[in-house]
Formats: sequence, structure tokens, C-alpha cells
Amino acid sequence: MNGKGLGYFFVFIGIMMIIGSAVGVFLVFSGRYQPFQVFSLPPITLDLSGLMQAENPDITDVPQANLETELIKSDVLNMPLNLLASILFMGFLLNVGFKIATLGVQLIRPIKVTLRGEKSILEPD
Repeated sequence: MNGKGLGYFFVFIGIMMIIGSAVGVFLVFSGRYQPFQVFSLPPITLDLSGLMQAENPDITDVPQANLETELIKSDVLNMPLNLLASILFMGFLLNVGFKIATLGVQLIRPIKVTLRGEKSILEPD
């Protein structure tokens, strides 16, 4: 495969990577696909039983009640973090596609060096 053919191949692959990452971001934000599940953090909870004992230290015969309160649900924590991870990954793919396409364009375009006149030493006559 000559330089121009390889250059066109690189341009094609780079543009396909750019389009693929843009479509992936669009599909994630439109709700058709779920973002990558990178984070699965537990919900943030607050245990109020210690507060009850601090308020009334003389009460010791209180039955153990479940006084944990969920402050922030795990979905509220995980969804923005997973969206951010998905955008960062798609941005990385977009950048790689851009670099590959740029390399292909550099292989396609002719390199012309002129020295003392119109004769080029790198391009065949």
C-alpha cells in the first residue's frame, strides 16, 4: 500500500472514530443508551441513633430502632459520575480519531520543496 492509500485509510478511520464518539455522546444524553457503569457508590446515610442517645443519656431501655436516614440516594451520586466518565472516554476517542485523521492528511498531501527555481527534488518529474 502506497503512502496516499494509507493516508486515505487513516483519514477514513479517523473520521469514523470522530463520528462514532459524537453519536455515542448523543445517544447517551438522549437517553437511548445508558452510560458506562464505572461508579457504583453506596448511598450517603446518616445514623440518628447516636443523636438520640446524646440528647437523652439516661434512657437506656429504648428498643433499637433503625434510625438511619438516607441523605443522598445512590442514583443521584452515580448517574452524574457515570455520565462524566462516559463523556471523558468519548472525548478521548474523539481526540484519537482526530490524531489519526491528521496523520492521514499529512500522508496524502504532497511535500514540495523548491530550491533555486521551480524544480522540486522530492516530487518525481
